[in-house]
Amino acid sequence: MKLFKRILPAGDRGDSNRRGSSHSDARALVAAGDRARDARDWHAAAGHYRRALEAAPAMAAIWVQYGHALKESGELGGAREAYRRAIAMAPEVADTHLQLGHADKLAGDLEQAAASYAQALALQPGSDDALREVHALALRGVRVDAGRLRQAWDGAAPAAHGADRAEASEPGKPRAAEHALALLDTLLAAARAHEPAPPHAAAARQAREQLAGAAELLRSLDAQALLPPPGADAEAAAPARAVIVFDATDLIHHLRASRLPTGIQRVQLELISAFAQPERPAPRICYLGEAGWLEAPAALFARLCRLCLQGGGTDQGEWRQALMQLDTLMLGGAPMDFPHGAWLVSLGTSWFPDYLLHVRLAKRRHGIRYVPFVHDLIPLVMPEHCVDDLVERFGAWLLGAFAHADRFLVNSASTRGDLLAAAARLGHALPAEHIEVIRLDADIRKPGLAPPQPDGMQGWGWNRQPFVLLLSTVEPRKNHLAALRAWRALIDRHGARRVPHLVCAGGKGWKNEAVFALLERDATLAARVTMLSGLDDAQLARLFERCLFTLYPSLYEGWGLPVTESLCHGKVPLVSAVASLPEAGGDFADYFDPAAPQALAEAAQRLIFDARHRQAREAAIRAGFRPRRWRDLGRQLAQALDRWSEAPASGGDDAPACAPRLAAGRYYPLATAPLPVLRGGTVAAESLRAGDGWHTIEPWGCWSRPGDSRLALRVDDTLRGQPLRLYLCLRGVPGRRLRYRLEYLAGGEGSGAAGLCARGTLDAGETRWVTATATAPAGPGQALELCLHSDGFQDLSEATQGADRRMIGPALLGLYLCAADDVQGRLRLVEAVALGNLDVLAEGGAEIEAVEGVVDEAGAVAAHPPRTTGDSVDIAGDACPTSAAATPAVRREAASLLAEP
Repeated sequence: MKLFKRILPAGDRGDSNRRGSSHSDARALVAAGDRARDARDWHAAAGHYRRALEAAPAMAAIWVQYGHALKESGELGGAREAYRRAIAMAPEVADTHLQLGHADKLAGDLEQAAASYAQALALQPGSDDALREVHALALRGVRVDAGRLRQAWDGAAPAAHGADRAEASEPGKPRAAEHALALLDTLLAAARAHEPAPPHAAAARQAREQLAGAAELLRSLDAQALLPPPGADAEAAAPARAVIVFDATDLIHHLRASRLPTGIQRVQLELISAFAQPERPAPRICYLGEAGWLEAPAALFARLCRLCLQGGGTDQGEWRQALMQLDTLMLGGAPMDFPHGAWLVSLGTSWFPDYLLHVRLAKRRHGIRYVPFVHDLIPLVMPEHCVDDLVERFGAWLLGAFAHADRFLVNSASTRGDLLAAAARLGHALPAEHIEVIRLDADIRKPGLAPPQPDGMQGWGWNRQPFVLLLSTVEPRKNHLAALRAWRALIDRHGARRVPHLVCAGGKGWKNEAVFALLERDATLAARVTMLSGLDDAQLARLFERCLFTLYPSLYEGWGLPVTESLCHGKVPLVSAVASLPEAGGDFADYFDPAAPQALAEAAQRLIFDARHRQAREAAIRAGFRPRRWRDLGRQLAQALDRWSEAPASGGDDAPACAPRLAAGRYYPLATAPLPVLRGGTVAAESLRAGDGWHTIEPWGCWSRPGDSRLALRVDDTLRGQPLRLYLCLRGVPGRRLRYRLEYLAGGEGSGAAGLCARGTLDAGETRWVTATATAPAGPGQALELCLHSDGFQDLSEATQGADRRMIGPALLGLYLCAADDVQGRLRLVEAVALGNLDVLAEGGAEIEAVEGVVDEAGAVAAHPPRTTGDSVDIAGDACPTSAAATPAVRREAASLLAEP
């Protein structure tokens, strides 16, 4: 009744007896409604609440109770109206908006439900219930107000600045709000664990919401490292400095699956977290979603970074909440508006489908400059140690990266040399000054880690048995087999009891069957080897603390973070003298030649049995090794971008500079290649697409889509300003006839060289060669652009029962061009089509060639076995012959190629 007295409007002492009687009646009716509600007699409860509101209509909380009773009675229209009446009286109560969202959802009004949940989150950003609901709707494709949610989750607390801002960006350093936040988290966990029975359930839910809101407010204090100072315009404050946008796409994908970062993810987390500096604009964070480039809220992303660097299991509520918030924004976010001329910096991997297409679009629309961080060229240098899918995706990305990247970042002089060698091999002029070497010699230790938990460590780190630590994913390049063979040799030489354990910590990776088969065959060796995985930072720190030394026998690295980590913990790393590892280990590591069979066993034997040598090496590390702070690496990155910013920014028409240069007389299939050829003159066919009107390329070709279905290409200087003949292999959609139109634009917008070059019809599923004429641009480096138009599209969801929701237009299978008067070139195409052998005109070959000039101390790299694409390319259930004898229809199609367009 005390709660009732607070929500019932206080009457004037001079009120009439009638009004007092009404209030008394209302109190009695509410009490009766509560009893019916507790008994789950919803019809009776609704009647009592309705009559109470007739007597005292200003009771907002009773309107909510009335809505509950109506909703449970199935009267959804009345329930929604009751909640709206409560909101009109008390719009600041988040729970009422949540309840209205539930009623909206039950009524089938999903967009209104999403709006109600979003308003609940705007009022109470930490509401778990509202977050779960809006996330579920977003997964179903319901439009959500990502702008409102982003504003709520981005944190409303004042931004830290000056020295405090710099401190906030340093991982592991205590913050002022942490103690209070820990207490709130404890209370919130206890509240979530206890679900009281009615009538106290609603009050408990409200308490949970209030605790979550308070915790969210304090967490925002921890997330200010990426936010600009209050009242400052980040770009106007330092106009001479680079505007930086970090692409965190692969990092976000990784965090959705695992809270434990691997090497590259750790570099991204640390660099982005340490990048914010008070004297420069705060960086922005983006990710590539299905709708294109989207912006990640700075405070939310900083929170994810902090939680990841702190470690812990993925089942923690705060971690799940942060990921769900980010997922919701990814599903409902608007396209990112890049600052003109901004630097798009990708610190991780970026060989996703259509990634470079979206880079081209951002260049065209916003004049951005693209800078990838190349951590290594392993799939190119040692493809035999990688899965084919990785080799294919990396090869295609690297081929396009040289045409799209304005500058490069690398982690070592070794990687820099490999990148220059690859560019030279592919015929790209890459100036050495366009590459910045950011050595990853940073202090990887985490201060203030919680005591490690023994789960998953099999006792290691607590018992006193001597052991050697090998920290690495189990895959062929990491050379675990060499380590196991060396341990077997040591056991044979000294006896198993005198040889310390070898503790291998890391994921299982791929192509590791030989490693586990050896352990299974050799019980004596297996007894001295322990495999651990899924360890957090605290557990790894304990292993480094207790080990004799570390071992890293890798055959190739871009840098070698485990070597740096070993030095940071004062332990001697025994490493292969290959690639970048001498840079990582410097004068403080012991080295061996991986090509010498006994070298590893001899080097390990000395560190195991010569304690004086090992202690002397540890003393040298303590005296001379000085890792940099991550903030120092971030400052070096910022200075490189500032230096590069002195060059003119890309203009809006910079995208044609990414257009591939096509040779006359060659066929270019717009299809994914099983293993792209990487040699001089190789063209990434996907880069022909210059607009947003294309779907992802498939093994047979590429469907167009609603939008700008534009192609861009450049021709040899010998063809500049000359009439061209172009041949495009088009395919109609499966379910209807379409009319198409092909237009060309030579030299960019406003050049005046434009016109219609082909038009016609495509029957359902028909494959047809289209002949077109155009004039090549006269200016050097200018692009010829072709625009494909269609009078309609097909919705595939109708034919696939919703499994494929794409809207598709005519597909492009490939393109061929020659000079208009090149009769021989035209006849070569006719012959290839007639014989069903377009492969002879394509860039043929199907092997990845190892880059010459790279470090290869471990032995010669074997060439990848050639692979072919087969006799036909399957296209939506049909086949386009490529090497089989041509059918009469194909021969007729070939003859038509000789006709004038």
